[in-house]
Amino acid sequence: VKNLDVPLFINTHEILKVGDVLYVCNTSTDTIGIYNLKTDENKFLDVKEGGFVDNIVNNDDVYHRDSKHVNSLFYVDNKLYYCCHNRGKQLSEYYSFDTVTNQIEKISENGNSSHGVVVHENHLYSLGTRGRRLLRINLEDKELGRVRLSEVRGVKGQVAALKAAAAQATTPWFFAVPGKLNV
Repeated sequence: VKNLDVPLFINTHEILKVGDVLYVCNTSTDTIGIYNLKTDENKFLDVKEGGFVDNIVNNDDVYHRDSKHVNSLFYVDNKLYYCCHNRGKQLSEYYSFDTVTNQIEKISENGNSSHGVVVHENHLYSLGTRGRRLLRINLEDKELGRVRLSEVRGVKGQVAALKAAAAQATTPWFFAVPGKLNV
């Protein structure tokens, strides 16, 4: 077992490993940590200001620097896609970060307190949590589309319910929102 020297902060939301690199949602500091496991290089992408910062103060207050609330990551074709749900104070924002050129592109402002990011066939998908919507954003023209939602009922057990939901999906991936009506 190898111990990793990866700085983490209170309220970390997601970690994504791509090759030898870890991408970490440092939600309480409005940064994405980029940690090269091979070279031990650590960088911080500031999602509020849009560039790299050298030093992050580890604060015990979850909301001290958390205004953008970066919470979700997805990586494909040398681009890191991420969601800032803005703690419900404004529409959620979606960005891509080109890991080769270090360029950041703002894709869209949609949804409210959104979570989750998936890119499939040139569309970005996310859950608009407060609006109870599944968002689909075309990455070419930035148009917002509608997504067919399905519901699975009468299945006992979470694993069986997830398998039933996966069987209904028309893509290689799916979002699942488990619910329980009776205890």
